[in-house]
Amino acid sequence: MPDIPISLTCADYARVMPLATGDVKPDGIALTLIHATGGSWEMRAEMLRRALDDPAVHGGEASMAGHLRRIDKGDRSFVGLPVFPLRNFTARDLYVRKGGPVGTPADLIGKRVGMYDWVASGSIWYRHFLRFIDEPPDSLEW
Repeated sequence: MPDIPISLTCADYARVMPLATGDVKPDGIALTLIHATGGSWEMRAEMLRRALDDPAVHGGEASMAGHLRRIDKGDRSFVGLPVFPLRNFTARDLYVRKGGPVGTPADLIGKRVGMYDWVASGSIWYRHFLRFIDEPPDSLEW
């Protein structure tokens, strides 16, 4: 039986390069991996968009938070598959001004926090972390 042709998009992550270079080949799949290069946010955003909007690809990386939001709104046109090329937790970086007023998580209360997207998976981790340390996420200005 011939391999099933599948085209997927993803960002330019080191963790997927063995697939991109062909060093790792999924059994039974003729994979075409369309990946951004250069690591810019714009290129990553384009790959995320194409995974959901480009009929020439079968899928790709997407935000779990965005997927759950679509389901909540009744859109079940996509299926989320539990594929985890990275097997450890990746937290987003949280930057504060050196010598500034924020030295502990509790110091964030009432402060303004900037995120690139409220539903980005990394943003969800931040809100979960705040709940974990008993700081309500709504105590911050997002």
